[in-house]
Amino acid sequence: MIIAFTGKGGTGKTLLASMTVLELIDSNVGDLLVIDADPDANMPDALGVDVETTLGDVRERFKREVESGELPPGFDKQAYMEYLVASAIEETDDFDLLVMGRPEGRGCYCAVNQWLRKVMSDLLPAYDAVVMDCEAGLEHVSRGIIEGVDHVVAVVDHSLKALKTAARIRDLLDELEVDVGSLHVVANRVTDEEFEVLSEKARELDLDIVGRVRPDPEVVRIDLEGLPVTELPPDSRARSDLREVLRRIGITG
Repeated sequence: MIIAFTGKGGTGKTLLASMTVLELIDSNVGDLLVIDADPDANMPDALGVDVETTLGDVRERFKREVESGELPPGFDKQAYMEYLVASAIEETDDFDLLVMGRPEGRGCYCAVNQWLRKVMSDLLPAYDAVVMDCEAGLEHVSRGIIEGVDHVVAVVDHSLKALKTAARIRDLLDELEVDVGSLHVVANRVTDEEFEVLSEKARELDLDIVGRVRPDPEVVRIDLEGLPVTELPPDSRARSDLREVLRRIGITG
């Protein structure tokens, strides 16, 4: 099972992605891989994990050593690439974390994205579940990062702009015929009154909001104190709301 979180920047997709990781751990999902596919990586902080090496780092190292002919003895290119990728995976007791990172200098992200697609095709069969936090906007769709994903979660807040981004993600998935399972629109930090208006606006865009996470003072507290999402109590409003959403769309039982 692969779950990708997408949406307009600032809607809280990293929060929902990291809370989903916690819910999957609590449901004994098995071997779990977390991928931060956003160049502006936030999942390590959200999950309280120190990351020393990113996929962008190892890709640059691989490129330098191949070009200079300095591959270690006994390695061909494929084996060395696999070794470097393994070195970029941070292992914890509950999950593995891979961070895409940034290219060096002013380079394009395309090469790192290509590596990410290759790594995903090689790694995913070894895991029971994968949670991916994607870059804000539409790039991950056009670059094929979410090809083969089972659940695409488009996170929206109370703004019409966020709904329009979700609609564009849906339309681009259809236009490019990207092979994904289901697209779910989930509202975050939305009050009762806002949700009523938001649902009406969503229907005008032929979107169905499957659920919402209400504003939670506990989330505000950990943000202010610089604490990871792992510090959110399981019975907090945000985690309880998301738990219900995940059950509704079939991610957890």
